Amino acid sequence: MHPPFVAFMKIKKATYQAYG
Repeated sequence: MHPPFVAFMKIKKATYQAYG
């Protein structure tokens, strides 16, 4: 079980990659 912080970081990382 992972805290929402992990999900937030994952989304942030995905967004960062999306922007390139």
